[in-house]
Amino acid sequence: DKAAHGSKSMRQKFSKNQFVTRGKNIACLMLLMTTAAVAGELKSSADVGSSHAAAVEKQVFATVNGEVITLQVYLDFLQNAQRRKYYHGSVPEEALQKFRRQVADSLIERTLLAVAARESGLQPDTKVIEANLKQIESRYAENPEWKKNRKQALAVLRNNMLQDNLIEQLEAKIKSIPELALQDAQLMTYYKENPEKFTTPERLRVAIILLSVDPSSGSPAWKAAYAEAEALRAKLTKGADFSELARIHSADRSAQNGGDMGFVHDGMLAPLVHKKLRAMQVGEISEPLVLLQGIALLKLNAREPPQLNPFAGVKSRVQSLWQAEQGKKVWQNYLEDLRKKAHIVRNEAFL
Repeated sequence: DKAAHGSKSMRQKFSKNQFVTRGKNIACLMLLMTTAAVAGELKSSADVGSSHAAAVEKQVFATVNGEVITLQVYLDFLQNAQRRKYYHGSVPEEALQKFRRQVADSLIERTLLAVAARESGLQPDTKVIEANLKQIESRYAENPEWKKNRKQALAVLRNNMLQDNLIEQLEAKIKSIPELALQDAQLMTYYKENPEKFTTPERLRVAIILLSVDPSSGSPAWKAAYAEAEALRAKLTKGADFSELARIHSADRSAQNGGDMGFVHDGMLAPLVHKKLRAMQVGEISEPLVLLQGIALLKLNAREPPQLNPFAGVKSRVQSLWQAEQGKKVWQNYLEDLRKKAHIVRNEAFL
């Protein structure tokens, strides 16, 4: 009974972030759904031998360093993984066995980490967990399925959150690298080997005249705006002042600044606009461009090439990125060592 109770915490979720940001709002209802269909599918597809029958009777799917994972826990985990990946569809037959093994591996690793966290003396943050449970209770208070299965669902969710919290703490602990251990030479080497991470991208100073057109307007409105833009461009090529025309005609919020949008870089404007700007020379005015908001004329006022920032100015960022990468390596090494030393027994008949 004690082992069965403890194994209830080995459920659902591959990572804390997935559970908190996306899974938390639907996890309770998913956990309330029956696993009978999945169980039936597994039993019908597995070889029904004496060892399989005994495992079904004892409901043991696997043991991880002596920690029991029941068949029921695996079935719950499998079903929830299926719903996350395939929503309400079923796993394609040709991918089913591989999917079962992937889910089993994830569940076993999760259990392995939870055991390691407890053995290292970590304690879950019960205040945070209880606050999250209150939010879930409030959200589903009027749901009939929640009312019917509230007690069981809360027990499962609490155990699940306890385990999530422990694993998160363990990862943070393993990944942490004392700042005193850092040497400027290490950081400088990382800075030189990864210049793209510390380079300010090309910046373009752009001005715009936007002739607004409602996206739902018909062809005549767009043609009229395009013709107006061509007329304005003709004036500009004859020496008219871009900023003055922008103040008079532009619907963009930069109109009061003579159309000056300041410096921009990739990602700040529509891909079509950036593509056009990259091909322009400083001082050049584009032909009319059709955008979602209307018809635009662009002027490239200045171009600043990419620039590698001095080490002193980005040292804190260098340190942050270096620590993150080193922490990731340390965590991966820790996981590999944990797997090598683990004693895992898995009933292959259920896969």
